[in-house]
This record gives sequence, C-alpha cells and structure tokens, in this order.
Amino acid sequence: MSNSKIPNFMIIGAAKCGTTTLHHLFSQHPQIYLPQAKETHFFDLDYQYEKGKSFYLNTYYSKVNKQHKVIGDATPSYLRFPSKVIPRIKSTIGDDDMKFFVMLRDPVQRAWSHYLHTVRIAEETLDFDEALRLESQRLEENPTKWVGYFNDGLYAQQLKPWLEHYPRESFRIFKLDDLKDNAEETLKICFDFLEVDTRTSSIDFSGKNLRQTMRSPTLMRLIRGKFQGSQLIKNVIPFHIRRRIVDNLVSINARVVSKEETLLGSDLANQLRERYRPSVDELETLLDRDFSQWK
Repeated sequence: MSNSKIPNFMIIGAAKCGTTTLHHLFSQHPQIYLPQAKETHFFDLDYQYEKGKSFYLNTYYSKVNKQHKVIGDATPSYLRFPSKVIPRIKSTIGDDDMKFFVMLRDPVQRAWSHYLHTVRIAEETLDFDEALRLESQRLEENPTKWVGYFNDGLYAQQLKPWLEHYPRESFRIFKLDDLKDNAEETLKICFDFLEVDTRTSSIDFSGKNLRQTMRSPTLMRLIRGKFQGSQLIKNVIPFHIRRRIVDNLVSINARVVSKEETLLGSDLANQLRERYRPSVDELETLLDRDFSQWK
C-alpha cells in the first residue's frame, strides 16, 4: 500500500446504517488514517470539490504519516450521488487500488432513524407520514436536501452504478446486524481486506450512536445556522471547522432517550415494508445474498 496522503479506501454509505461506528473502530487502528471529522463531503458538495485536490489533501490528510498503510474518507452521502461522485473520484484519485465499504440496514429501521435524526437537529418539522408523502416533491425541489427517508433505503438502485464502475471485489458490503452481532469478526474481515494488522485486542468496541433527542430546539436552530447573519459566519469559517464546532454543540444539546420514545408505529412500518419489498428483492439478486428478514 502507498504511504502517500491520497485516500485509497472509502466508507460510502449508507447513512444511518452504522458508518459512524465503523469510522470509530477503524480510527483506532494505528495503520489506518481517517480524518477526525468523519465526513469530508469533498466529492458530493460542489463548493467543496471546487476548492481542488490540494485543499482536500491539505485540509483532511495533513497528519498522515509513515505508519498509516491505508487512508480513508468516510462520507455516507457518497452512495446517494454516484453520477456526481464516481467521476470526481476517478478524476481526483484514479482507479488504482480503491476499496469501498458499504453498510446496509433494514430499510424501514433506517428510514425511521433518518427521520428521528433530522428532527433532532431541527431540520424536520413534519410528521413522519407527512414527510414520506411529500418526499418526492421535496427532493425534486432540492435533490441535495437530506429528506429522502424512503429513497435512501433503495440500496439496489444506489449500488448498481458503483458496481458498474468498480469491480465487485473492490467492495465489502455488510449489514448493520453483522457489526452488532459479531463486531470483532466483522472488523477482522475489514482489516484483512485493507491488508493491515487484523488483531483487534486494542480496539474499543463500545457503541457510539446512542438514541438521542435535543434538549432545546431553539439552541439547535442556532447551532444549525438558522439565524440572521449565519451566512456571514459560513463565509468566514471553513466547512471542516464549522462541522467540528456543530458536532460538539449538538452533543452538548443532546439527551439520551428510551427505546420506547423512538418506536415506529406498526401500521406505518408495515406499509413501508411492503413498499420496500421490490427493492429488497432486487438487492438480493444484485448481491446474491439473502435479505428475507427485511421483508
């Protein structure tokens, strides 16, 4: 593996499927480098990409050293925008030795978790059923707005372009349950794929993503820049620094909630499961794997 500062693996998605946990576990390995701020968004956000390759490497990979055998970028939204992201990766990094990790989750659970997250960060004010009803319209108006609660669970549709542009052996695709039920074995598979030391004795497997909600919606709106003068701040403070500040403030404003507070009603869950059935069937064919538990 090269010791250059150019990433040679990516965690590309899907969002709300365990990518934060995977980033947490990978970051503890001395031979793996990942930016401390999990998501660079370099290849999917136009204003980031337009800053150029030097900005990308100097901002996120300046601390890479000789002990790092592999270098990664963990941005789950990449999976959603293959037509934009893939050409940019090829142009910036090339095709050589790039490896990809994809995490998948029961799409109904993923959709609900996605919705709860956007409510928690004060980005969503609609009820879940209303947000689902208006999803297509909202995405048509703004394709980059993170309200694709149903669409983001159409894994086969998102994966197809990636598998058309890169060989199947360049991917390791896991279910969130793999990480929950057998984290150590799953991590060894990942480390072997990356060709780094597969020992996991020094890895802390404690969870990262607790169920949370916000203490103060008003504070959250301020954190998210929903106030007069926020654009000036965005123009002055670089994205990666703003991201770190926002993540810290969100953590301060969060409180852990019980499982009962985050349950999805059975009627809506069953409706979603029926809507997802054709996509799950397609995913089984695409990956030649059994996902019947999601149906």
